Amino acid sequence: MQNSTHTAAQTPPNYPESFDGYLRHAIETDFSYLGDMSGRLITLLCQLKKEIKEERDLQALNLPAIEALGARVVPTGIPASFLSILGPVDMVKVMGSGQPQRDAWSVWDASFECVELCMTVIPGAEFSGKFLDRPKTDARKVLAIIDDGCPFAHEAFRSAAAGMGSRVFAIWDQNSRNPAVLPGSGGASTFGETASVPFGIEYRRATLGSQVGIDDWIKTFKMPDGAVNEEACYREASFETLKRRISHGAHVMDLMAGNMQPKSRFSADPGRPPSFAPATDTGGMDILFVQLPFAAIDDASGAWLYMQVSLAMDFFLTCIDLDPKGRELIVNLSYGITNGAHDGKSILERLLRRLTARYDGHSRGKLTVVVPAGNSRLVDGHVLFKSQPGDMSRTWVWRIPPDNPVEVYVEAWVDKAHKNDVTIQLLPPVPALGPPVAPIPTVPTPTSAGWLFVLPPTSDPATCGMHGDWRLKLTLNKPNVEVHVYVARTDFNMGARIRGKATRFIDTAWEAKQGASAAHTLANGVRKIDGSLICREGTLSGIATLVADRFFVAAGSRLRDAVTSRYSSLGPNRPQDRQGPSFALPTDEAIALRGIRGAGNRSGAVFRLIGTSTAAPMLARRQATTPLVVCPPGTETPDVGCGMKDAP
Repeated sequence: MQNSTHTAAQTPPNYPESFDGYLRHAIETDFSYLGDMSGRLITLLCQLKKEIKEERDLQALNLPAIEALGARVVPTGIPASFLSILGPVDMVKVMGSGQPQRDAWSVWDASFECVELCMTVIPGAEFSGKFLDRPKTDARKVLAIIDDGCPFAHEAFRSAAAGMGSRVFAIWDQNSRNPAVLPGSGGASTFGETASVPFGIEYRRATLGSQVGIDDWIKTFKMPDGAVNEEACYREASFETLKRRISHGAHVMDLMAGNMQPKSRFSADPGRPPSFAPATDTGGMDILFVQLPFAAIDDASGAWLYMQVSLAMDFFLTCIDLDPKGRELIVNLSYGITNGAHDGKSILERLLRRLTARYDGHSRGKLTVVVPAGNSRLVDGHVLFKSQPGDMSRTWVWRIPPDNPVEVYVEAWVDKAHKNDVTIQLLPPVPALGPPVAPIPTVPTPTSAGWLFVLPPTSDPATCGMHGDWRLKLTLNKPNVEVHVYVARTDFNMGARIRGKATRFIDTAWEAKQGASAAHTLANGVRKIDGSLICREGTLSGIATLVADRFFVAAGSRLRDAVTSRYSSLGPNRPQDRQGPSFALPTDEAIALRGIRGAGNRSGAVFRLIGTSTAAPMLARRQATTPLVVCPPGTETPDVGCGMKDAP
């Protein structure tokens, strides 16, 4: 695989304006980073120029060109203006040149505002194309989680009111596997259904015919003393994440929906033990869970996030009827991205705005979405430069580590009105090794224009990836133009099979002049970097910058001394209509006791998880039980938003 960015002497192909930078990069490298694509489908999240109001509007769309190439369309709710499209690479890649190529591409710009690539693929043979009608929960409030690891047999998620049956109503595992055969059934009964979801496999609580439900599957593994053999329960069903002792999803699920309230697990007074009192707040609420694909967990950049989350929202809305008033769906997503426009208008944020506006709790049921603020305050991944007369250009270092098995990304964003006032180049560590690299233009948001740089892995000689101190040179031709540059996160997620390494920015000019003295000027134990291009403000997750009703962003705080956790990201977003998160909740007990204790994959197992991933499910639990009222938009503080709150 080669680097897809262009030198100044090269002319990039005339791509459709709707194609995002990651899709353009994938086309230029023949999708090599995604592996062997034979028999596999790429996934795209697209926004239409025209809203679909009825099913027949979808049939009337002018999509014959891509459908003829094997594209399959999954509408994201109706009415909506978003589509999930899955198909072979031929529907977007270069297929010849000249007029035939332009004609093949013209359908995209004719129909779509933006087409964004999800950096995960699925086997084409298993794609069914849509969600089938399914039994719906009759619970008035439902808790929904998008994560990695759903221990459905765990005692924390069983209901005494239902004879110790599982509170998990349905699971959609987006990984590929066959249904498990119920032991002793001779193959007549299976656990899991593949035909009811576009891909992957679904598990439901109730048994329907030969499809064994979650409760009956658990009963199969009950031992004489009444306990459940959870190890065998998960192993026989091939739940890979649950074969481990701990998982990110188990911890998040426990904080949001477990049978012990988070505040019962710790004490603000070190002289008093926690109460460990059982919960009384979420016992009657069903749980929905979407298991993210392993390829997504492996990719810490989050380039997969938009598509997988949009499909997860579709799944949730097929499991609960939110059209009548009086029902509520609370969704927690404890993942995020460090790149993106940070203007509240990414394609996923636009989708979530549309959904929360539709299900507003007045004319229909209520939809609430909670995400974490992010953990990137101190990762040196955000540069902010505003041009001034006599100060129109800056250069800084992008440090690339050796032996890194993943691609690395940088995005630059500016207000759309100043798109032509920006020149940005990437210079190699040694000038003799190559010319400056020009960026790949990416699809703009309604208010922002952006560019993408991609560098290949440095661990494989075949990729020719160069480690070292690359330099980014930014030049503006007008004063008072503000440019934000973000590094995509590439260190590994919990549970990842591929262990990527983080990259970071370094303002070498500032370090030479002020770096040494700054090390002796600490605030909350962290050195100040006033005057540096590196900016800790504006580091909220790239999907946590939306301003919308019932969309909440959770930051982290320390319980004992009531200060924000050092890693918790700060506002504002780029338009500054969101100054910070919604609230801060405890994510560390003390400066020397980091993280919050929560459930592992087995009943009785606990561990500490560090990060704002733990704040989000606690805020979601608060909103499901004793809702907090946010302050007016734009009045939040950058660190704690509308204030620090106790755990539920």
